[in-house]
Amino acid sequence: MPTVTVPTGFDPLSGTETALHAALEHIDQSAGRVVDIDASAHGKTVRSTFLRWLLIEALPGLQLPVPHLKLSHAVIKGELDLSGTTIATSLILVECTFQNELKLHDASLAGFAMEAGRATDILADRVKVGGSLLLRAARGQIKGPEISRLHLNGAEIHGNLDMRGCTLGSATSVDQKRPPLFADGVKVHGNAMLSYGFRCFGELRLNGADITRNLDCSGAQFRNPDGFTLSAAGAHVAGSLYLCRTKPWSTYPTLMPFASYGLVRLDGAKIDGDLDCNGGTFVAAAFPSHMPHDCRSTAAKPDYYAIRALGLETGSDIRLSRDDASRDPFNVHGVASFINVQVGGDLLCSYGIFDFAGEEPFEADGSIIAGRTYFDHIQANGILRFVQCDFKGGLFLNKAQFDTTAECRHLIDEEYTSQARLEGPACGIFAPLASVEGSFIWQGVTRKPDERQQRNRLWLYIPGSKANVIRDDEQSWKALDRFDVTGCQYDTILDLSAKQTKWRIAMLDSQYAILNRPHLRRLTIALERLARSNTIQKAMQRFQPLPYIQLANTYRSAGYESSATTVLVAMEKNRTRYSDMRFRQRLWRVLLRVCLRYGYSPFRPVLILIVWAIVSAAVFQCAYDAELLIPSKDNPSVPVPPPATARPRIEFNSIVYAVDTLVPIVDLSQRKNWVFKSLRTEPADTPSGQQHGWREALQKVWQTLPDNPSALLLVFNTFFGWMMTTLFAAGVSGLLRAGK
Repeated sequence: MPTVTVPTGFDPLSGTETALHAALEHIDQSAGRVVDIDASAHGKTVRSTFLRWLLIEALPGLQLPVPHLKLSHAVIKGELDLSGTTIATSLILVECTFQNELKLHDASLAGFAMEAGRATDILADRVKVGGSLLLRAARGQIKGPEISRLHLNGAEIHGNLDMRGCTLGSATSVDQKRPPLFADGVKVHGNAMLSYGFRCFGELRLNGADITRNLDCSGAQFRNPDGFTLSAAGAHVAGSLYLCRTKPWSTYPTLMPFASYGLVRLDGAKIDGDLDCNGGTFVAAAFPSHMPHDCRSTAAKPDYYAIRALGLETGSDIRLSRDDASRDPFNVHGVASFINVQVGGDLLCSYGIFDFAGEEPFEADGSIIAGRTYFDHIQANGILRFVQCDFKGGLFLNKAQFDTTAECRHLIDEEYTSQARLEGPACGIFAPLASVEGSFIWQGVTRKPDERQQRNRLWLYIPGSKANVIRDDEQSWKALDRFDVTGCQYDTILDLSAKQTKWRIAMLDSQYAILNRPHLRRLTIALERLARSNTIQKAMQRFQPLPYIQLANTYRSAGYESSATTVLVAMEKNRTRYSDMRFRQRLWRVLLRVCLRYGYSPFRPVLILIVWAIVSAAVFQCAYDAELLIPSKDNPSVPVPPPATARPRIEFNSIVYAVDTLVPIVDLSQRKNWVFKSLRTEPADTPSGQQHGWREALQKVWQTLPDNPSALLLVFNTFFGWMMTTLFAAGVSGLLRAGK
């Protein structure tokens, strides 16, 4: 074996350097040709220049394979510059301290491990590591190395990037211009494990990274209130991204929570597996009360975004739910933005807490979810926004609780949010033009109990949206302050029955016919007498017929024809009240409603005639008994043998007489054969050439009327019968159907 000669420039050697030199002299006698030195027994100090000579000259000069060089508890003085070098021996540093920078730019390493210890800056842009890059806690421990700054831009790691328990940056000095981890374009052929007690004070930057397996940040703590905590814009993770509590099935003996205090940025990232945030806590800079006391934003206008994932693609699920082991819920304080996201699996948001009072803690505009979307047992005090979202597998809102008492801070300009449409701060669902292929479940929706002061409205705003099936309940609709379902299209409603017609119409009236409420009926009448007041104008603007038409079509397709008609009649009634019709048009439509139910009950005039015929028959019978009705000249008495008295040829029948007066198109031989005995005297003619006023004309008309009520009823029945039969004919033919 060649002799290892130490250059004279290193004299005198420290104890640890002497031990390293001796180990090289006897390398062929060591087991597996491994160099393993514990510096604590030799004074700890090692010069960086000696270590560089050892790695790039001494070891290659042995002309023997030395797989590992392990150095424990050493203090490395001076800057260790290995840039551009090729080192075939894996370097393992256990609880070592670098007093100055470690430079590995463009180096090619067989492997590098740093277990615990400290380092100021490790600068390794474009480094190539043949195995794994390990910056982790020692085995059996949680606390890993403390590194001020780590650069891995363009690096390629053929194994794992293991930083479990590592601490990057400093809690006392966060520099936005110097990210603690700067690894744009890094390529990791294994797992990137920034987990199990990993902490980063500042930006964890992985833009454009390519990770062949998982990016595991479970149990990590990210703190950067004035910027990005994790920035992985344009990154590709072939496995899953874990921003959650450590999993019980993992190898970690202790389960740790995940928290991000700042903004997680995943814009344009692609994750072939899951985005798992179960049990995680995400706090935006604008919510200092939810941050540790030593982690507060110093910006004049702190950011209100906690997660931003514009254009994210996932091959499987996005999980924003409760952790099953600890039962800790997913928490977001601020905005979780998933705009234009494509989800290959489910969007699971069960047992989550969405906190951004009166504003928008969750937004998914234009997103496409291939699987199902669950918002079960969530708590929210703001708007869940799904503008033009495409739910391929259905949208399930079950047992969601909304808090309308939290005070809105107005951090977002209302012009660019849902507040402009919802007339101020609100909470609930904002999903115009959304598409649900499958079921839309709206059940068990409640408000926060024991509400003393309501500051925000609870909204369901889904105009123009589509769904195949709706599954709802009455209490969920009653929990709302406002809803807008104008232009919504749906095929059917599960559990639909005729018994539900009344409350469904009442719910539509509460939003689209706002003056129909019982306590406002008198006010409505008074306002209608006034010139178009602001209240009437507002009510007219709120009325929309489309929700009624859609509900009626759903009833009709389910076979409930009577319920469908009831809904349409309610719509036409409101159309009469809240339209811009003139008085004569309104009066005509009132007549249509009473007599024909706007054409939907064409046989109602027949029923009215039957009822009125019975009433008239009673009146005419009384007139006959009082001898006010006598046979006409065309109904002479027919002689009969004594002692019977003569009787008219056509005998009187009150029922037939009443029908004969009401039905003008048939002759039952009663009306022309029985007449009233006396009429009012004819008024005196006005002398020729003498004109009379309107009072005299009115008096003349009055004098021509019959002088008893039963005779007056005869005149009324003539006009009433013509009107009812005409309405009946028009109703049966459909000429007077509403809308024609």
